[in-house]
Order: sequence, then structure tokens, then C-alpha cells
Amino acid sequence: MALYSGIPEHIDHLKYLFFGIHGHGVLVPWMWTSMTLMGIAIILLVNPVTRSNETILPIACACVFIGIWIDKGLGMISGGFVPNPMHHVNEYFPTIKELIITVGVYALGFLILTLLFKIAVSVKEEVSD
Repeated sequence: MALYSGIPEHIDHLKYLFFGIHGHGVLVPWMWTSMTLMGIAIILLVNPVTRSNETILPIACACVFIGIWIDKGLGMISGGFVPNPMHHVNEYFPTIKELIITVGVYALGFLILTLLFKIAVSVKEEVSD
């Protein structure tokens, strides 16, 4: 008897994402990693002692960011199409090119943000003088 046998059939997408279906489960480790990261983030951010610690706070924020990125990128977008409405499983796994493009988009965004911050700081210094 499978672990997910009591789950209704109309949520096959969640069964696929968290447990796998019919031997297919490429996204299962990704989803459990996402849930683990977000669980760690919740524990760190709810506790006032760790939330106010400036050493732990960036770790908690990174856990939130990476966990949501995995969940929304792979779980919501890809998992919504696997299995398809005909209950066929066509697995998807991000290729190296797709991962590099994603990193490039974020890098470009951080570059633009850095330039805008540099402009804002220089204007603020000019106004304060």
C-alpha cells in the first residue's frame, strides 16, 4: 500500500510532487528541499531571539527566498502540468541552460539594483552637503 493511497485522485499533482507517481518523481527531492527550507525559515523568523540576531537573519531570509523560488518555479509551474489531464506523466527537470538563464536574470536584476542604489546614494550625499 502506497503512502499516498488515501489522497483523492483529483490532486495527483501534489501526489506527484511530494511522493511520486508510478515510479516518476524527479521533482520530489526539490519539493521536500523547498518545504525543509521554508520550515527552517519559519522557525528562525517566528522566534524573536533568532529574528533579531543579525547573523542568523540573513540565513533565514535566504531560506525563505530559495524555498519559495523552488516551490513556485518547479512546484507551481512545472508541477501543474505533471501529470497532464489524461493522467500521463511526462517528467520535467530544469536543464543547465535554464538554470544559467535564471541565474543571469537575477544577476542582471542585482546589477540594475546596485546601479540605482549608487545613484540614489550619490544624490542623497549631494543634497545633504
